[in-house]
Amino acid sequence: MLAVESESCLRPRIEFHFDNVKEDECKMKVQVLFRRRSYLFQYTLGPLLQFLARQQLQRSLFLLRMVFPY
Repeated sequence: MLAVESESCLRPRIEFHFDNVKEDECKMKVQVLFRRRSYLFQYTLGPLLQFLARQQLQRSLFLLRMVFPY
């Protein structure tokens, strides 16, 4: 596991998990977390930011697959 954290106002943490599927294949799981504890953030702004971060990450990974198809 590789984790990257920031101390900006949203306090994001991005975790990368790698699992060996086969001898020559690897599965990567990416998790985006916001380390804010307030209920106001968790139930209003948090879900929206999770959705936006997930969409941006999917778009970036899709473009990487287009650049490196194999």
